[in-house]
Amino acid sequence: MNRLVLLIITAILSTAAISKASFVVNVTSGEIIIVNKQGSQKKVFPDSAILDSGDSIFLASEHQASISIEKNSRILCKGPLTACLTSNNSAFQFSLEDGQIFLDRNEPNNLGSVTITSRGYNFTPIGTAAAVRTSKSSQPATAVIKGKMKVQAPTGESIVVDEGYYGSVDQNGNLTSGKLPQSAVESLESWAETSNESFTQKTTQPLSITEEASLSTTDPTPAASVARPDTISAKPESVSSEKQLETPDPSAVNTNLPVNQSQSVSQAAEPSGQENESGSEKKAEDGKNVSVSPGQAGTVWEISAGTATVDNRQWTRVAIGADVPIWKFGVFFDVEMFIDDKGKISDKGWNFKDNPYDAITRKIRYIRFGHEQDPLFVKFGGLSNVTLGYGFIVDRFTNMLHYPDQKLLGLQFNLNDISPIGITLQTLIADFRDFKNDGGVVAARLAFAPFKMSELPIVKGVTFGGTYAVDVNQYAPSRDWDFRLDGAAFDRDKDGVLDGTYIDKLWQNASDTLTDDKKKKLIERGEYDTLIESRDKWASREDDQFGLIGGDIGIPLIRSSLVNLDLYGQAGIREDLKHGWGIGAPGLSLQVWKLWAGIEYRHVEGRFTPGYFGTHYLDERLQRYPFVATKEQLLIEDELNGIFGRLGFNVANVLIVDGAYQYMIGSDNSNKDQRFEITSSIGDLIVKKIPRLTKAEIYYQKTRIGRELVSVNEFDSFFEKTPYMYWGYRIGIGIAQGASLVFDSRYGFKRGGDGFKMIPDNNISIQTAISF
Repeated sequence: MNRLVLLIITAILSTAAISKASFVVNVTSGEIIIVNKQGSQKKVFPDSAILDSGDSIFLASEHQASISIEKNSRILCKGPLTACLTSNNSAFQFSLEDGQIFLDRNEPNNLGSVTITSRGYNFTPIGTAAAVRTSKSSQPATAVIKGKMKVQAPTGESIVVDEGYYGSVDQNGNLTSGKLPQSAVESLESWAETSNESFTQKTTQPLSITEEASLSTTDPTPAASVARPDTISAKPESVSSEKQLETPDPSAVNTNLPVNQSQSVSQAAEPSGQENESGSEKKAEDGKNVSVSPGQAGTVWEISAGTATVDNRQWTRVAIGADVPIWKFGVFFDVEMFIDDKGKISDKGWNFKDNPYDAITRKIRYIRFGHEQDPLFVKFGGLSNVTLGYGFIVDRFTNMLHYPDQKLLGLQFNLNDISPIGITLQTLIADFRDFKNDGGVVAARLAFAPFKMSELPIVKGVTFGGTYAVDVNQYAPSRDWDFRLDGAAFDRDKDGVLDGTYIDKLWQNASDTLTDDKKKKLIERGEYDTLIESRDKWASREDDQFGLIGGDIGIPLIRSSLVNLDLYGQAGIREDLKHGWGIGAPGLSLQVWKLWAGIEYRHVEGRFTPGYFGTHYLDERLQRYPFVATKEQLLIEDELNGIFGRLGFNVANVLIVDGAYQYMIGSDNSNKDQRFEITSSIGDLIVKKIPRLTKAEIYYQKTRIGRELVSVNEFDSFFEKTPYMYWGYRIGIGIAQGASLVFDSRYGFKRGGDGFKMIPDNNISIQTAISF
């Protein structure tokens, strides 16, 4: 009995001692700032200090410190970092608001429990050596190299991350996990000066690498408008994004609304196949993406073979690619060979004599410096999903619509958050080769957060931005048109068009009145060819610039782990001062757990449309058939009012749907700007249960609904074929480790020679890709 009483007294005293315990912090580089729990004192320590329960700590960028929490346990901290620690009744809690830590916990354990909390998520270690990273603009993630880590969401859902795996939160708030690459393990072990020999031995076989992926889902919204999330890595400056093996698809659902800072609202992926700016992705056997820090991976090789659409025909393409990282640079070399639809080897990309520029540039898919969220980011080559601001002027622009048939050489140059007021500059050039045609599509956005240094929760997040985008010459594509119109009447000339289908249109455009007899004689002599040639050659000599100027403001009203709400407004006007301007305000963007929605009022006057420089702009900027016209000339001259809205949801990670709809109508009910987009994909819960399936997605998009003539006096219906309708699907099948079979098909239409008949304009790719 006396022994039992003694044990009880000892336990009480031990608990009291722990609840009042202090912790030693040692500064390994730089200095640490400690604010006591009352907030009345702030002290700077260059070497070591004592932390009491309730104290907050701050580390500047590149500064590091180590906190001893038990006899053989410690927490390593890397700046920039903001955190608070508490200890009560043998329970130790480390609240991480911003930064990266590494927990190294070993027996014997004095503390009953250790918990790391971040943005409402709890990380509970089980004999763990693991890293946890978060930031004010991203969801937290963990990487475990020893033991296990339980991760629990604010909703109560939880997963256990095993040794050698990472755990993260995807764009819909779901907890996900995947295998860690050996290089990431070694980097973490180097930071912590610890190792797990058994784990190292189990992962000696390198995994295939294609492009660096983040351990936490990244936000595709440009940093100029909304802060972008960081990713977890042993190197605190590492930032990365997702890459897919599929060929490019520009049909991702258009959000046109801001993405919340804490997560990616839209489920729709970037155009697949483009090499994003972020390093190297590994595909684990379970199909999950995992990441390595920039510069850790060596040269990565990729072999692919399959079909691709070239000049509206299906050719065979065989390619060998090499992703070569050099310090902060990344170069992707791409050597390819085409076999045409007649079984002959094509000289496409190898005609050094007649087209040396194309022959050389096609060998490089992209060159980049840094990553898209770094203070300095530069990318030369293929561009995709580039949005400036909230998308009122430039919305998901890409120069990879016809990859690999076309490899355009664009440029992105970004300066991100480079001053105390968060100055951010984003620029893009669509294609340098456009300049030789007296043209070029160029855009830039400058944004800043003037109250960033303020402590006021809402005010400090307010951003202002200005955008300018211009097509230097809308007629530039006509410089490359084929004008070889020859042969007998009604033949199909070398430009692939049946001449006779132009006749009626040509008479309408003729300067004099032609009788039927005169028409017949002109046809017999073939002079209609000359008329066609004159019309098209006139376009090839024409110069006409079109530019837009825009501004926007964003206000984060609510920021929490479950609810995010933004208020914003945006506007745009033509630079030529012709009648044409529009506003999108007020706008609200809401995210509640696995549902995201937004609504925006829009008002347009004159020849203007929101999202003018959009995904398909390079196809839409100039049409040749049935008459030559720029996109600007097809704009409606009217006053339009209406609503743009978006709704997306994730049903138990089984089905993910994201859609957008705009309806604007003018004073004349026939004048309207109506567009509809939707993407639907199968969630990971189903994908994991279907052997070898890695992705399944279908999409539909149509603009200018009800504005396209399908007969002499009839406009198109909602789902009727027009040049502004696209649909397609993406399916990925895992053949073996490091090998994938990818089906990527985009179906579209263009007008035939009579001006009404729709003929296919498809881009279909089926390829097997092997990475090693």
